[in-house]
Amino acid sequence: MKAVIDRIIGEIAVVLVENEEKEYNISIEKLPANVKEGSIVEVEFKGEMLTILTISPNENKETTKRISDKMSKLRQRKNSQFKR
Repeated sequence: MKAVIDRIIGEIAVVLVENEEKEYNISIEKLPANVKEGSIVEVEFKGEMLTILTISPNENKETTKRISDKMSKLRQRKNSQFKR
């Protein structure tokens, strides 16, 4: 499953999971090396816990734009939990 690192705030990374259309906060200590805001990553769930497996270096700008557009639409909804 793909996700994007939306933002990093202090010691927390906000991860937007494409298929779930939800955001998850995880400690930056659990991120692979070289992850930065905007990185596309492969993730999996173990129960309720999100685990980032790898960075997807071959993802292109189109994927990043598609996820960003989807999240922008979610942020525009009234009562959105995705507003910054």
